[in-house]
Amino acid sequence: MSQDFNLPDELLAVIPTDPYDQLDLARKITSMALASRVSKLEAETGLLKQKVYEQDRLIFELEEKAANMQHAAQEADSRLKLVLDENVCFPSIGYTCLCCFGLSFLFGVFFGLTDFVYGLVRLVDEIGAGERFIGGDREEVDP
Repeated sequence: MSQDFNLPDELLAVIPTDPYDQLDLARKITSMALASRVSKLEAETGLLKQKVYEQDRLIFELEEKAANMQHAAQEADSRLKLVLDENVCFPSIGYTCLCCFGLSFLFGVFFGLTDFVYGLVRLVDEIGAGERFIGGDREEVDP
């Protein structure tokens, strides 16, 4: 029997000689291997679920920050429009209002804030795309 299957003599000494007992032993070994594999996969699933939860929490926080930034940008834009509508400058008579000095600053802040918000939204989208990949059908499993 050892010549057909290349089994060590030590293993052959403990394997039952009856074919039905051998099949029963093989079933038990297979059951143990499957149970071990299932246990390992369940542990991995728990870790992956925890990572997904953390990613979801981070996405929620970033979306909340992005919404707050967009709201702040809209408010800043509204205030800027009000200031521009209410303040009229008279450069022809040598008078320039305060808004003209700060106008470039306000535009810089507004557009910087807008760029930041759009960058944050892109980041949230990228994290969401990664999340869809993690939760997708593709799954790498250790052999």
